[in-house]
Amino acid sequence: MWALGKLEIDGLMSFDHAELDFSGGGVHIIYGKNLDVGEDKSNGSGKSAIIEGIGFGITGSPLRKVSIKELVNDEKKSATINIELNNVGLGETMRIERMLFRSKSAMAKVFINDEEIANLTSTDEVNKFIMEKIGVSKEDLLNF
Repeated sequence: MWALGKLEIDGLMSFDHAELDFSGGGVHIIYGKNLDVGEDKSNGSGKSAIIEGIGFGITGSPLRKVSIKELVNDEKKSATINIELNNVGLGETMRIERMLFRSKSAMAKVFINDEEIANLTSTDEVNKFIMEKIGVSKEDLLNF
C-alpha cells in the first residue's frame, strides 16, 4: 500500500514555500490560523493549498474547477510540487516532481528509489504511470 511521505510546495496558491512530513503515519489535522489584519480579511491560511498540492501532485489535475495557472501564487510565475509516496511492502519510494507555469504547459517527472523513469515523455504518460503504479483510478483516489 502506498502512503504519503512528504510534500514540498513552492509558489502554490497562498504559499511561498512549505515542507510537510507525513511519514510518521497516523492522522494529520490541517488547521489554519488566519493572520490577516484590517478590513480585507481572507480565508487564505493555506489549508486548501495543502490538499491541492497532494491531489495535484499525485493526479496532475486540480481538485477544484480551476485552471492550472490559477494554482500559481499571484506573486510568482511558476509553482512546484514535490510529493513522496512510500510503499513498505514493495520497498519503494516514488517521488513526483511537478512544475506549473502561468504561461506554458506543466511539466512532471517521476522517480522510483531516486531513479528517474526516463521513458515518460509527457505529463499524460507520467499521470498514467502514477495511477497504474499505485493501483487505483484517479476517480477512486479523489473519492476516498
